[in-house]
Amino acid sequence: MRVTVNVAGRTLDAHVLTLGGSPGWGVYYLDGPVVPRNGSSLPVGGGGLTAVAYAADGTVLASLDPPATSR
Repeated sequence: MRVTVNVAGRTLDAHVLTLGGSPGWGVYYLDGPVVPRNGSSLPVGGGGLTAVAYAADGTVLASLDPPATSR
């Protein structure tokens, strides 16, 4: 499995940890740059952050875009 995170136009590879056993849970994390947006350190909503999970063969398993926030 592979996970990428798009942050402010840059696609970064996340680290994936998978747990043994059933059902085979996992988690991903990213150590990347802080991107300021409107005084906040996290670019949420409006396409500022997107995570995509891929199968071993490159098939997209899931894509996550945070919901837009109203300010």
